Amino acid sequence: MHLTSPNREVHAFSAYPEKGLHIRSNSRVGFQRVLGLVTGKPDDGLTGLGRTKEFQYIRTLMPFDSPDEDGLIYLSDPFIRRLVGPEVKLTEMKRLKCFNHLRMMGHAAAMYEAEHGRPPTALAELRAADCLPNGFVEQQVATREASPAQQIANSKHNLKMIGLAMHNYHDVHGHFPASFSKDVAGNPLFSLRVHLLPYLNQAQLYNEFNLKEAWDSPHNKALIGRMPINFRGPGAKVLKSGMTTYQTVAGNKTMFPVDGSHTRLRDVTDGTSNTAMVIDRLLNLPPSGRSPVI
Repeated sequence: MHLTSPNREVHAFSAYPEKGLHIRSNSRVGFQRVLGLVTGKPDDGLTGLGRTKEFQYIRTLMPFDSPDEDGLIYLSDPFIRRLVGPEVKLTEMKRLKCFNHLRMMGHAAAMYEAEHGRPPTALAELRAADCLPNGFVEQQVATREASPAQQIANSKHNLKMIGLAMHNYHDVHGHFPASFSKDVAGNPLFSLRVHLLPYLNQAQLYNEFNLKEAWDSPHNKALIGRMPINFRGPGAKVLKSGMTTYQTVAGNKTMFPVDGSHTRLRDVTDGTSNTAMVIDRLLNLPPSGRSPVI
C-alpha cells in the first residue's frame, strides 16, 4: 500500500507479508529492501537484516535479546539530517512565535470586546485601545515585508506547489489543464488556476464556483478574494486581495496552446525539465480570470 500527501512531500509504504508481521516505511528503497528480505527475494546478496552494516552497528549498542527491544526502526541519514537540521528547527521556532502572537491577539481581542461591547475589526483598533503592547502592530507589518532573498524562496515554493498541482491534475484527467476553459459558444470562462484548486487543498472553494458562468460574474467574483496564497506573489506589490503574478507560458509549441486545448506529458517532447510551465511576473492580474498573456 502506498499513501502520499497531496503535495507529494510525505510518503508512506505499508505491507503485511505474513500473519502478525507489518512493515511500514517512508522510503520506497528501504521498504523494498526489507520486504525483499522477508519474502525471500533479497537484494545485494543479503540473507537477513542482521547482516546489514546498519544492523550490525546497532548490535554493538544493544545486545541480542535485550529486554528493552521489541522492534527495529531504521531511519535513513537524510531523514535524520533533516530532523536535526536547521530547517526543521527554524520552522518550529517560527510556529511557536506565530502561536504566541495569535494567543496575544486573542487575549487583546477579548479585552477589547469586554471594554467596548463588540469585537475589534483590525489590529489598529486593538493598538489604539492599548490592548496590545507598543510596537506590536509595527512588528507584524515589518515581518510581512520579506527580504528579496526570502521573496525568491517563497516564490519558488509557490511555483513548486503549482507544478505539483498540475501533475496531480494530469494523473486524474490524463492531461494538463487547458490555459482557460470555455462555454459551449467558445467564450472563455476560467483560467486554469480555478481548476487547480482541488489539487491545492481547496476543493471546498472550487465547489462554490459556478463553472457555467464567467470568472467575473457576480457570484464568482465574490470568491476571488479567497484564492489560495499559492497564487499570490511574495512581493509587497501583490498584497491586494485576489491578484497574482503567476502566469502560464502560452503560445504555439508551448504547454498551453492559445486555443485552450489540452497537453499531455507525451506531447512535451523536449522533456518537462526543459520546458517552461509557470512563471512569476511582477504584474497584478486576476487569478481566476484569463490573463492577457494567455
